Amino acid sequence: MKKAVGITAGVVVIAVAGWLGTTWYTGKRIETEEPVRLTELNKELASALGSTGFGVTISQISYERHFFSSDVRYGIQLTKVPGEETPPKGMVEIVGRIEHGPFPKGALARGQWLPKLAFVHSEVASNDLVKPLFDLTKGVSPLVGDTILSYNGDGVGTATIAPVDYAPQEGQSVKFSGAQFEGSFVRATKHTVGTGKINQLALQLSEDDEGQKVNANITGMTVDVDSQQGKFGFGVGSSGAKFDNIVIEVEEPLDPYANETSDAEEEAARAAEEAAKAADEAANAAQNPSAESQTPAQPEQSAQPEQAAQAPAATVKTKIELKDLAYTAKIAEQDTTVNVAADYKIGQIAVNGSDFGKGHATIKFDKIDGKAAKALSDLYNEMLTKIANGAEDSTADGAQAIELVNQAIQLLAANPTMRVDPFVWETAKGQSNLNLAIELTKPAGLVAGKELPDDAKQLLQQSVKLIDMKVTVSKPMVEGLAVQYLQGEGVDAAAAAKEAADQVSSMAGMAEMFGIAKTDGDNVVSTFHYADGKANLNGEEVPADELFGALLSSVEDDDHSYGEESENTMLNSLDPAQIGQMVSDAGFDYELGTSDYDTPVLTIDGNNEGAKSVDILFNDCETESSCSDMQMRISVATPYAVPMRVLNEWNQNNRLTRAYWDAENKVATMEMDVNAYGGVGQDNVEFTVQMFLANVSMFTNTIKEAPRK
Repeated sequence: MKKAVGITAGVVVIAVAGWLGTTWYTGKRIETEEPVRLTELNKELASALGSTGFGVTISQISYERHFFSSDVRYGIQLTKVPGEETPPKGMVEIVGRIEHGPFPKGALARGQWLPKLAFVHSEVASNDLVKPLFDLTKGVSPLVGDTILSYNGDGVGTATIAPVDYAPQEGQSVKFSGAQFEGSFVRATKHTVGTGKINQLALQLSEDDEGQKVNANITGMTVDVDSQQGKFGFGVGSSGAKFDNIVIEVEEPLDPYANETSDAEEEAARAAEEAAKAADEAANAAQNPSAESQTPAQPEQSAQPEQAAQAPAATVKTKIELKDLAYTAKIAEQDTTVNVAADYKIGQIAVNGSDFGKGHATIKFDKIDGKAAKALSDLYNEMLTKIANGAEDSTADGAQAIELVNQAIQLLAANPTMRVDPFVWETAKGQSNLNLAIELTKPAGLVAGKELPDDAKQLLQQSVKLIDMKVTVSKPMVEGLAVQYLQGEGVDAAAAAKEAADQVSSMAGMAEMFGIAKTDGDNVVSTFHYADGKANLNGEEVPADELFGALLSSVEDDDHSYGEESENTMLNSLDPAQIGQMVSDAGFDYELGTSDYDTPVLTIDGNNEGAKSVDILFNDCETESSCSDMQMRISVATPYAVPMRVLNEWNQNNRLTRAYWDAENKVATMEMDVNAYGGVGQDNVEFTVQMFLANVSMFTNTIKEAPRK
C-alpha cells in the first residue's frame, strides 16, 4: 500500500513538474516570438494598405511576463494619411492578457481540453485619443476579443463591438446594437472561417436649415466567410452578406422655396402698404395744415397688423423598405483558371406601402487565367500605391503599360466568359428577365511582343467570340409599376391606369417599329446573337462592322472633343532635336552628335541603369532635322553568352523589340525601329520612345540576372 501511494505521488509530482515546465517554456516562447510576428504583421499591413494611401504600424509598448500569464500593451498608429502632410498624433492602445499553455484556463472554460499554446484576451484601452468612443459606449471598451492559439499557429476566437446609444440633440441620434464575431484560422492553408452579426443600426438625422428629416433603420445583418489562399494568390471559397430589413424614411418640405417666396411677398406688400399710408398722410396735411396742431399726439402704431401663429409648413414623406437582401460569392480554381459566381437577391422593394416587386441575379465569370489575373491585380495595386504616394516615374509607367498589355493578351488567350444567368424582376403582375453570355478570345494578330493593330474596330470585333442575349419584358408588370408610381405622384387610379397603358403600348410599338424588339403575347422580347463575325437582332441579320463601329464611336468622339490639343499630329519626318526633347522629358540626359556615317545620333546616359550604351541612330536624312527612319538600341556588356531561351523569352513577352547576343563584342543588344515613310502619328512616336526608355532598366536587369547556361 505504501509503495502504491509512493508511486502515485511520484507520478503526480512528475505531471505537475511537467505542466509547470511546459507553462514556463510556453511563456518564454511567446515572448521570444512576439517581435517576429509583429514585424510580419506590419509588413502585411504595409502591403495591404499601400494602394489606399494610408500607413499603419503596430508597436509593442510593454511586455510583462509572469509564470502563468503575461500582460502586454500594443500601440496602433497612423503613419500616413492621403492628402495630409503629417498624420494625426496619438495612438490607439490595445491591452492584452496572455494565459500560457498547455492548459490555459480561458481555453478550458470554453471546452478546449487539448493542450493549447495560449488564451489571449485583448481590448481597446482608454486614453485621450479614444475617450470619445468610451463616452459613447458608457465606459465599456469599444472592441474586445478572445483568442485560443494552438502550438501549430492555428486559432479560434470571438470578438465583440460594444453597443452605442447616442443622441447629441433633438432629431439627431445613433442606435447601434453592437456586433459579435466568431471565427477560426488554419495557418498551414491560410483557411479562414468567420461569421459576424449585427442586430440593429438606426440613424436619425435632421437638417434644420432645409427642414429635412431622415430616418434609417437596418436590422438583421450577417456576414459569412469561408476562404483559403489559392495557388494563384487569391482567396478561394465563399463569402456572403445578408440584411433582413432596411427602412429609409425621408420627410422634407413640399416646396423648399415656399418660405423664401412668402417672405418676399410679405415684404413687398408691407412696403406697398407703407407707401400708400405715407401718400395719404401727405394728402391730408396738404388739405388741413393745422390738423397736426389740433389733434393730440397719438402713440405710433405699427404699420404691420398683428399676425396669427404661423402654421407648420407642408411636408412630403417618402418611405422605402427593402426586405431580405442577400449576396453570396464563390471563387474556385481549375488547373490554370479562376471562376467566380455571384448571386444577388432582394425579397421586396416597397415605396410608401406599394409593392414594387422582388428580384435576383446570378453573374458568373469563367476561364479567367489565374497567373495573368494575379499579375494584373498586383500591377493595379502597385499603380494605386504610386498614385497614393504621389510618386511619378515616366520610365516605370511605360514599363507598366507594356506589362498591362501583355497580361491582358494572356487573359484573352484563355477565352474568358461572362454570364448573367439570369437577372429576374417579378411583381404580382408579371415577370421580366435578362439572359446574357459574352465570350472573348485573343485575336490572331494580337501577340505579346508585337505592335498592336491600328484598326481598333477590327481588334474589338476579333476579340469578341460570342454574344448571346435575350431580354423579356412583361407589359402587365411594367404597367403595374407605372400605375403605382403615378399614384404616388398624386394621379388618381383610373387616370394612372390609362396613362400607364398608353405609355407601355407606345414604347412597345416604337421598339417593334425600329426593330429593337418584338411583341410576343403579353411580353416584349428582344434577342441578339453574335458569333463567327455575324450578328443577328430579332431574327434579322445586322452588319457586324457597323455594330462594333457604333460601340467605339463614343470613345472616338471623346478623343476628338478636346480641340487641337488632343489631335494626333502627323509627322512626315523625324527631327532628332524633337526626339531628344522626348528623351529629356522622360528624365534621361543625352547628347546630340554625329555617327561615323555622318548621320545624327542621340547618345543617352544609361549608366544608372547599368547599360553599356543607349543610342538612337537616324537614317535616310534629307537634312539634319528631317530623317525618315530611326533605330533605338540598348547594349549590355556581359562576358558570358546569354542563353538563347532568355533572349527568346524576352522577344516573346515584349512587343516591338528584338533582342540578340553579339558574340564579337560580347554584348546583349535590344533594338526598336520607327520609320516615318508615308507619315506617322506624333503620339505613336512618343509612346514608342517612352517604351524604349522603359526597357533600358528592364532589359539590363534581365541580362544581368540571366543564368550562364
